[in-house]
Amino acid sequence: MDKIKIAVAVLLVAAGIGGFYYLQESATVIRLAAFLAGLAAGAAVLWTTAAGQGFFAFAQE
Repeated sequence: MDKIKIAVAVLLVAAGIGGFYYLQESATVIRLAAFLAGLAAGAAVLWTTAAGQGFFAFAQE
C-alpha cells in the first residue's frame, strides 16, 4: 500500500509542476499557487507512508 501512496505523491507533485506550465498565460501568483498546491498535496500523502514518516523524522533532526 505504501508504494501506491508514494506513486500518488509523485503524481501530485508532477501535476503541480504540470499546472505551473499549463497556466503559462496566467499571473505568476496563480502559477506559483498551483505548484505549491501540488507540492503540499504530495507531501501530505507522502507523510502517511512509513518511508515518509522516516524522512520527516530525519529532516527534523
